[in-house]
Amino acid sequence: MYVRRLKSFSITNAEFGSEDIKVLLNGKAFVSSGLQLFGEGKKNSVGRIFLFDFKKPHEKVLKLEVLDENSREIPLTPHGMDIWVDKKSGITYLYVVNHYAGMESVEKFQFLPELKLVRVKQFRDKNFILLNGLYMINEDQFYFTNSYYFNNAVEFLLGLKWGSVGFFDGAKAELVLKGLNFPNGIIKWKNFLAVGMITSEKLNLYSIGNDHFLTLNKSIDVGSGLDNLSLDPNNGDLILGCHPSIYRVVKHSADPDAFKAPSQILRLKYKEDETTELSEIYSNDGSEVSGSSVGVLYEDGMLIGTIYTDMLYCKLDRNKKSF
Repeated sequence: MYVRRLKSFSITNAEFGSEDIKVLLNGKAFVSSGLQLFGEGKKNSVGRIFLFDFKKPHEKVLKLEVLDENSREIPLTPHGMDIWVDKKSGITYLYVVNHYAGMESVEKFQFLPELKLVRVKQFRDKNFILLNGLYMINEDQFYFTNSYYFNNAVEFLLGLKWGSVGFFDGAKAELVLKGLNFPNGIIKWKNFLAVGMITSEKLNLYSIGNDHFLTLNKSIDVGSGLDNLSLDPNNGDLILGCHPSIYRVVKHSADPDAFKAPSQILRLKYKEDETTELSEIYSNDGSEVSGSSVGVLYEDGMLIGTIYTDMLYCKLDRNKKSF
């Protein structure tokens, strides 16, 4: 595949991956680590949440202490995340998908400056089937994706349409879309709810109804398997973390150290005439960064997260027309 390189360096101390990354306005970024896709991944993987500082990119990521209401450590197998900041109190809440011991839940944590996440609530529901992405619309209210029905690679490779999107209103969850092909990242973009699909390599844009149900407005063929989605805070463009080879992602999941998977980060612009323009920010055959799951931007920096391996920090030149 074509390799598009940037000035970059690896961040190695998030040793069990960096599947999802969410950035605060001050440049601090939460990083989820320790995912085991299809029950596979690195042996002896440990679930953790780290903190990265875009303003000090050469420093190591910091491990956050994750505690319950009684200050006891909480076991995690984290996946997708999202942030909610209370406008009145200024309190930052981090919502985290947790697969620990096969129990699907969303954990609500309060972030404390002394590098602690303290659980405030735990949400469970029968419609939390196999959770992946989260998008908060209010405190304790969020859209979520169920990527698949059975946690195995066969369903993934066959492209079975058993995925769904749901809405949690703070008390119960309801599925608002069914029959989707491995829905993954989810985020509001412009006036739409954007949902990325891995196996069909499509980005679906949905209009949001007053009842939180969704109507398909546009489906965009991206040509790469979509993982997590983020926004460029500079201009609102959609940033797509992608897997150019689905087959190699599955092999990579079976043995992350032995098999590399290519990485790709794309940018999607929404034009005034309601057309879209897709461009590539970064691509690599897996030798520099393997199995990219997310790309997040802050000022002139980009952090690329992966399913199982090291993160990559890149310096961007926003003056280039190609960027």
